[in-house]
Amino acid sequence: MLHIILEYLDKHQSGETIKQEIDIYRYGLEVFILNFLNIISILLLGYLSNTILEALIFLITFIILRQLTGGFHFKSYNLCYFSFICMYLLFLQFYYLRIRELDQNIYFIILTSCLIYIMYMTPIENVNKPLSKNKLKILKVKKFYVSIIFWSIYIISKDLIIMNAMAYAIILDVLLIIIEKVKEVVKDEKVNL
Repeated sequence: MLHIILEYLDKHQSGETIKQEIDIYRYGLEVFILNFLNIISILLLGYLSNTILEALIFLITFIILRQLTGGFHFKSYNLCYFSFICMYLLFLQFYYLRIRELDQNIYFIILTSCLIYIMYMTPIENVNKPLSKNKLKILKVKKFYVSIIFWSIYIISKDLIIMNAMAYAIILDVLLIIIEKVKEVVKDEKVNL
């Protein structure tokens, strides 16, 4: 399907198309399709498990944070897709095991700790896509405000559905940040040996 779309773009583009442009189109379409598939899959799982609100809150929280923080990325789209689905299924498992009924103080401590970690330890730069000083500054300001907004929503809502879904998405984001940081340390250690 992707090949057909790229051939169509190639044939109908005015002027001569160079291979690099086709590669950019291919990458953009692959990322779009993967993200769309992830979102639809999570919403479908939410619908099938009667947790559509939780799915929406999880997606919104995770997507916004992930764009601002960076973190671990799988090398293959398939592995990324299946791991994301597995992580959401794990969330559903916790949800149905009554983890959702944990004390609100525990949620508050976890969420606050994670948001503080995010504010001070991110964004994580990708070696293939370094960030300029200006972009880093913009991301730091954005993640600060987003963290404050998430924390405020959490405090104001007092709704266990919102707390649970937001907390899980934020914890997942922090885990992906920590995995990337550990990966960087291990890589640096190997280089220094």
